[in-house]
Amino acid sequence: MNLWGLLTTVLATFASMQAGVIDHDQVVPFAQPTPTSISQTAAINFKPQLHITNGCHPYPAVDADGNTSGGLNPTGSSVPAAKAQATVTRSTAARPGFGHRHDWEHVVVWLKNPAVSSPEILAVSTSSHSGYTVYYPPDSSYLDGNSAKIDYYSVLLINHAFRMTSDAGETQDLIMWDQMTDAARTALENTDFGDANVPFKDANFQTKLANAWLIPEPASPGKDQPIQVVTKLTATMKLVSIVIAALASLASVSGDVISHDLVVPFAQPTPTTDLQKAAVKYKPQIHISNGCHPYPAVDKNGNTSGGLNPTGGESAKCKGSGYGSQVYGRAVKYQGVYAFMYSWYMPKDETLNGLGHRHDWEACVVWVDDIAASSPKIVALSASAHSGYNKYYPPSSSYFSGNSAKIDYSSSYIVIDHSLSATSTAGETQPLIMWDQLTDAARTALENTDFGSANVPFKDANFQTKLGNAYYA
Repeated sequence: MNLWGLLTTVLATFASMQAGVIDHDQVVPFAQPTPTSISQTAAINFKPQLHITNGCHPYPAVDADGNTSGGLNPTGSSVPAAKAQATVTRSTAARPGFGHRHDWEHVVVWLKNPAVSSPEILAVSTSSHSGYTVYYPPDSSYLDGNSAKIDYYSVLLINHAFRMTSDAGETQDLIMWDQMTDAARTALENTDFGDANVPFKDANFQTKLANAWLIPEPASPGKDQPIQVVTKLTATMKLVSIVIAALASLASVSGDVISHDLVVPFAQPTPTTDLQKAAVKYKPQIHISNGCHPYPAVDKNGNTSGGLNPTGGESAKCKGSGYGSQVYGRAVKYQGVYAFMYSWYMPKDETLNGLGHRHDWEACVVWVDDIAASSPKIVALSASAHSGYNKYYPPSSSYFSGNSAKIDYSSSYIVIDHSLSATSTAGETQPLIMWDQLTDAARTALENTDFGSANVPFKDANFQTKLGNAYYA
């Protein structure tokens, strides 16, 4: 990198550090720039339109200075003051109190060759929960010229998703990834949007394309190989990002995703630091009331679990790995006390056959006053519950077996995702591997792997934010 490139990177990083989270209705969108490349021109030509059946309208997620939307809690109507601006959505709620802050949805438009005079739309893929609905080829009623007609909707208590529609919608100003400011790109790469993932950021983009690529008999390699045209639109529906892509070679997509029951866990190492020793001392136990049992998510070589589709029974194919399970830990001093985050991975989060999503990450935080004291005191316990935390301050002694918090994994209602809570029922423990004990390959995989609707709570991009959400005071 030359000096100018280094300086630009440093300035962008500094600018992103100064940026913050602001009200969803204060984020100023980018104006649509004049296209300067074939990819940018094609992206505008094939820009989709969005019809809102129910829920929030799209709002901008980030501004030129890297300030990001704070979203909205899923309370009140499913369209709470959400029609004020036409470029991003802030929360997804099928009913008041159900859903989560922030939503990112996207569509992939597959073109054979955007450089020809009349490019052909081969297929359209629309994001639907943790997967995609693929229209191959799309019905002509779903197109308005080159513009795919996309619907944002929710049925009953299920989170919102995309589908194609014959109903006309509205378009928004399009901003491509390479047209954004450095501050905006950095913010989108690093901001924790909770249960929502930015589909087009570097860490997710290729994986999302691979998941959306369900077209039979892809083009053979050769000089006619279609090229990839990527549009990364700041129309985040509750953060609606619309990604337009042309047919792409997926040979570069990593093959490090393996079957959920083939991931070998780490053995619990001998602790060598005070934090590691304390983490073992306060390791929790988990009781499974219903749903999957915990599985390892990553092995020492960086191979990650492919998870399971939410089909069959809620614990079908996930009653425990033959290799054993894993609990992941990370610890830090926070707000004057010690925070020990423990996290479990489940291959799916299913309530009824077909309801739920692939992958689930849950976490609890044990708060200890002073690990160096002769008699350290557990002052609070936090357990992840959807987009927030159940907080026990002070926690009841019935929720502990000695120093080990007793945690329950359950779904209370038929269509509500699983979550954690404190319990008086004893559970099981798993080998603990701390963040700083993982191999570099495993840490990198956890940082970069797209787990769909599930977020790794203890990775660098999420850890401090999750601790802030879990903090009891």
